[in-house]
Amino acid sequence: MHRTPTALAFTSLALILASCGGPSTPNGSSELVQLKIGRASAFASQGMPTGGFDPSSAFLKVKVADSKGQPVAFNNGVYAPNGQGDTFLTLNLQNNFGTTVLLPKGEYTFETIAKDGVNDQATTGTLLAYSKTNLTPVDASHNSVKLTVRTVMNTEATALNFKLPTDVVYTNDLLDLRLNVKTNSVGDQAYSVPTTDFSIGQYVATNGTLTSVGSKLGVNVLATGTTADPRIAVTVPVTGLVQTGAEIAAEQTVNVTFEHAVNASTVTADVLAPTATLSTTAASLNSTATLTGTASDENGAVSQARLYDGTTLIASTDASEQNAEVKALTFPNGDSNWTASWTPTKVGEHELTFMTNDAAGNETQVTQAVTVKLDMIEIAPASDGRQARLTLAAGETRKILYKLPETMPTDFVVQQYMINAAAWDGDFSCETAPFEFDVTAVDAATGQAVDLPMQYYNCYKGTVYQRYGEGYGQIAASRSLIFTVTNITGHDIEVNPYFTLQTIN
Repeated sequence: MHRTPTALAFTSLALILASCGGPSTPNGSSELVQLKIGRASAFASQGMPTGGFDPSSAFLKVKVADSKGQPVAFNNGVYAPNGQGDTFLTLNLQNNFGTTVLLPKGEYTFETIAKDGVNDQATTGTLLAYSKTNLTPVDASHNSVKLTVRTVMNTEATALNFKLPTDVVYTNDLLDLRLNVKTNSVGDQAYSVPTTDFSIGQYVATNGTLTSVGSKLGVNVLATGTTADPRIAVTVPVTGLVQTGAEIAAEQTVNVTFEHAVNASTVTADVLAPTATLSTTAASLNSTATLTGTASDENGAVSQARLYDGTTLIASTDASEQNAEVKALTFPNGDSNWTASWTPTKVGEHELTFMTNDAAGNETQVTQAVTVKLDMIEIAPASDGRQARLTLAAGETRKILYKLPETMPTDFVVQQYMINAAAWDGDFSCETAPFEFDVTAVDAATGQAVDLPMQYYNCYKGTVYQRYGEGYGQIAASRSLIFTVTNITGHDIEVNPYFTLQTIN
């Protein structure tokens, strides 16, 4: 790969600027600065959606403007004095959400637009997050810009709902309401806005009594209602970024209101059990599956719900029961749809049972059988390990079992590698390029992690085991390994699971 030396790039641009007539650069300066632009921290902890959103599935579109508000253009990351070039910079997983540009000394604003997809040509155009800096100095002492963004909230999707499904509310019922501040939808999925990216005002209840001050998570309220006005209403002002254009957002305050009818003077006996469903799903050993279903109670409210694998509790709505083995079972949108995660640790048939109760103690159970499979590719050692090929889509993860034969020779050498097929010319020499995958390995029998040294910087990772009958070598080397490989680029890649077993004569 040909690279222009930095000093030459600086000199060439300075000559171009000097040869142009009139004001050739922003702020009238021809002193060039090598500026690093990148995210301030991991997206998951600042400014991007939560609740299942994968930050690597988004990209940042960065627009730069000078002190007069004029857009700055770039050619291959170098300031274009004639304005002919790229009008924005793209930061994504492929460049680790960072880049370096050459920019004349001066003051600039940096407008950051976060969208779904890997770049502006592969996106649905959903605005996920946004920010715009004040004028920022760029010079020898200020040669890096750390970008932060705030998640954009969708006012139509944001709501104050029951924590658990509730159809009927009676006088003096204590309602647990949850504030769900949602993003714009990617496809049919809306995610949660981090609590750090919005603020709230005071909760106000009509025909109800607040029993807590309330927070960004929600509020508790005692329903009263009256014969004249048999409804309860709770309102809270929410302030956050709201989309005002295709690629722009501004801070706005909206009132989010919950309303529900109250049975103020009805005496009933609830003997009707809740209704419930449990959807089946594909499940793989040691991989997290998302289980879903519904629960509702037409005579009142669902009070609790639990999920079992056989007789073992694996998810619950009760926070006191939740731990490393028992996950949270939630109704994320405040309606009848529930979700829970499950990571099976045994292969074979599993009987899952969803159990739910209402406030009167009525109970419903539904059961589904799920088959847990060993979701991995199994390969045997080959005489020429270079022949195996596997294509991974952007962000895809696969498991590969490098399975040794049950009977091993006395003297042998085993080679187990994961190779970037595109960068390898067949002679174990690699071009200089960023690593395109992450890979880890464990002992297939024990699950113990195995160190995989990086070979030749960017081409492959792996290890070699050897054993000799004379009593030296790695006596414990005869073991099968499970490699977990993940494509960390924004495009398809081809990898070579290189696996050989050579007998030493």
